[in-house]
Amino acid sequence: LFYLEHSNKQMEVRRCMVRLLFILLFSVSVCYGQANRFAGFGSRVTFGCSSVTYLTKAQMFIDSSGITDTVEIRAIKELTKDLMDSCLWDSLYVVAPLVGSTNNSTRYNLISNNYQITWHGTGTFGAYGVQGNGTNFYGSFGFNPSVDYTSPFNILFGIYLGLNIDAVQSAIGSVNGVFAGYNIFPRTSNTLYSNSGETLGSSSYTNTDSKGLYLVTRKAPITAITLKNGITIATNLGILAFPSPTYEMLIGARSDSGTPLYFSTNKIGLVVVGRGLIYEESIRLSNIFQKFLNTLGR
Repeated sequence: LFYLEHSNKQMEVRRCMVRLLFILLFSVSVCYGQANRFAGFGSRVTFGCSSVTYLTKAQMFIDSSGITDTVEIRAIKELTKDLMDSCLWDSLYVVAPLVGSTNNSTRYNLISNNYQITWHGTGTFGAYGVQGNGTNFYGSFGFNPSVDYTSPFNILFGIYLGLNIDAVQSAIGSVNGVFAGYNIFPRTSNTLYSNSGETLGSSSYTNTDSKGLYLVTRKAPITAITLKNGITIATNLGILAFPSPTYEMLIGARSDSGTPLYFSTNKIGLVVVGRGLIYEESIRLSNIFQKFLNTLGR
């Protein structure tokens, strides 16, 4: 009797151990499968709030622009992932990283095939991006504020400049006949002027160094802000113009009722256009771009 009881207990112990082993193997299998799903195997993973995988989107840009530099390729992949992870990707129409050091490679928009840049005049291209000559060089990308902004209360545009220049030069902009519209004059007599659609002039701020990352955004009917390197430097409470300018926005100059003027001689390392962001989102976007620019040494 003792032998039978002992044998039954041993069998029960074995059955329990077998059940535990099956449970353990099942758990490991599930966890491993989930790890594969989210670790980026292939390019199946979807990051952040975008429905497009970051590896797929980054590779499309790399293939189109033809860039081969390993640092630039890594920077593009990290920028794409960071924008998707932060849920900012779908708020952007244009992110022009200006990589590859050629007229063609700097044309491309990371976000989509829309709004690709056409360069006019004589500029120079390098690891810093593009640089104008102050005479006839500018970029157009087919962005019409009156059509392509969903609302004058919902706007974002920005640019990175690599040099400290004090001159009457526009970094990016478009205005109509009464000078209402969108523009950034980074440093004119040590003053920054930015316009976010107002009819009653630009906001201004003392600025003794034009080098930096500028973002202008409006997410509400009244207040627009201008940030430099992630810090709010100007607030514009002016009355909005209706409608927005019907002339496309220019890079390295300003469209005055369709005529390019105020050509820049600065080095341009990044261009962004999108929907308006709240303050916290603007800071997040600025930090992402600063990381990208630092990776490239701009």
